[in-house]
Amino acid sequence: MTDDVRPYSDFTGSGAGDGPRNYIIDPQDALVVDLAIKLGRPLLVEGEAGCGKSSLADAIAAELGLGDPVIVPIRSSSRSNDLFYRYDGLVRLQDRDADPEKARKAQNYITLEPVGKAIVEGQRKVILIDEIDKADMDFQNDLLFALERFEFVIDDIPASETGKVNGVAHRMRREGPAKPIIMFTSNQEKLLPKPFLRRCFYLELKFPTDPDRLEE
Repeated sequence: MTDDVRPYSDFTGSGAGDGPRNYIIDPQDALVVDLAIKLGRPLLVEGEAGCGKSSLADAIAAELGLGDPVIVPIRSSSRSNDLFYRYDGLVRLQDRDADPEKARKAQNYITLEPVGKAIVEGQRKVILIDEIDKADMDFQNDLLFALERFEFVIDDIPASETGKVNGVAHRMRREGPAKPIIMFTSNQEKLLPKPFLRRCFYLELKFPTDPDRLEE
């Protein structure tokens, strides 16, 4: 656990160790990424499809030694709570006859999703929310609200029920000492709300045109 207490190393875009660079990033863009990480702010990366937005999450994780990123693709039907937990209401309904005591508590039917688990455990991870522009405005604002505070609410557990059952409760907060690195991508298909933009570090990636960078 002591390893998790350390602040994140500098992100320079130079790659992991002495190996070859698998991702080329402009030094100024790398500085924006590093500032977002150091200040614990979400990073919003926009650009055309194929310009390297999602690969940046891999590059950050590789250089900082954080393992594979948690990648969550967003669809138009996505709900913010879907990223944090899954509630199996069908099994609970079946258990009302087979195991009524277990069925009394919704907590017995909650499973944390990778994003929810990373937040609660305070994992040193990169969390990539991919194509956030596909979601509606309420989703975007609700999700950012939760990720900024590293806490979320499980609506299927009544607020009146205090304490944890099976490790889950109505309100889940970060318990570990580390904060995951939060990164959003957007293909600019839809304008994101200004309050959302103001709360993120912003980076726009473009296809390289400089001959030296193309050679790299």
